[in-house]
Amino acid sequence: MDSRSVELGRRAFAALSANDLSVIERLCAQDVVITTETTWPGGGTFESRDDASRFIAQFLEGFGTVAFEETAEPEDLGAWALFHGRWAGSGRSSGIQTTTREFNVAVCTREDVITEMRFFWDEREARAHITG
Repeated sequence: MDSRSVELGRRAFAALSANDLSVIERLCAQDVVITTETTWPGGGTFESRDDASRFIAQFLEGFGTVAFEETAEPEDLGAWALFHGRWAGSGRSSGIQTTTREFNVAVCTREDVITEMRFFWDEREARAHITG
């Protein structure tokens, strides 16, 4: 059975893959913090549900289709889960198929909501963030 952090993370990635912002908004705390790698288009740190929703909508806008693909089982680390995956999708205008290199996502939950999602290229950095 998945931990609550793994379950909520999987639900969030499924909603992203389905381009369903309403589900993502319900899964995130009002004070959620989402931090991407700075090299991502439009990336940075987003410190509220509204800011995160705007970023996610902008991120999804460039894709015809996009899905988070797990490359390994997520790790249950208590309040945290560590996901390993990549984006696979196609460009909205071009239709060109693309897949990113593997990245890691640290997902933190409180009760029944996501409080933080942080994306890392480097797994060691993700683990250091989780362990503080």
